[in-house]
Amino acid sequence: MKLIVLLLLISCSTWAQRNRESRDFSFEYGVTHHALEASEKVNDTSVTLTTSQDPYWLASFSFKFTRNFALKIFGGINLVTFNKSEDANLTEREQILNQFGLEIFKKSKGIARNGFFVMQQDHPQYIVLTPTDFAVTKKSFLQAGWHFSLGQRRRIGFLWGLGIKAFAMAPVEGGNIATVAGAGGEGYARLGWVGPLGLLYQLKGTYQSATTPNSDSKFTHEIISYCLQINLTF
Repeated sequence: MKLIVLLLLISCSTWAQRNRESRDFSFEYGVTHHALEASEKVNDTSVTLTTSQDPYWLASFSFKFTRNFALKIFGGINLVTFNKSEDANLTEREQILNQFGLEIFKKSKGIARNGFFVMQQDHPQYIVLTPTDFAVTKKSFLQAGWHFSLGQRRRIGFLWGLGIKAFAMAPVEGGNIATVAGAGGEGYARLGWVGPLGLLYQLKGTYQSATTPNSDSKFTHEIISYCLQINLTF
């Protein structure tokens, strides 16, 4: 009898180990700080804009479709209000920035993981209304790139992880790629713990920068964010 119970426990443990990360739902809620440096060659104007603390939400669902490969679907919104500027009279300062996309990632040896993602993300832009009035708008960009991460796999005690992303970007509306395309990068770190009901609670900090240096309306958009991330793995 003891042998049968032992074998059952081993079998259940093995099954749980294999299926522990087969599906994962993640939700983030936090605040962001934005900085926008933009200029227009046509009007020979430039501006630097910043925000205070603005809320954002991001959710994702991932599932394994083979032993080592998984697919992630994600999307989120960021409510942004730019501060008044000494360089410009901003008549419109609020925007809702969206992002959504897909990522395929592969579990590597040890604690490493590599992924490739394709997504659409809104970046703020500024336009000249009159010689003294400006407004903040947004433009959607297609972004594709590489994602490398390291992280603790065991679901006990404290959890940690970090990662980097590098991507190329181009406007959804199209145009001459040589002049409208850009590039960007992102880095993040997280630290957390396992809570009740097997939920994972993690504090996460992220920095992202995107730029279009050759565009007639070139910009550099920087984002610093920190949030609480909750994961349900089943």
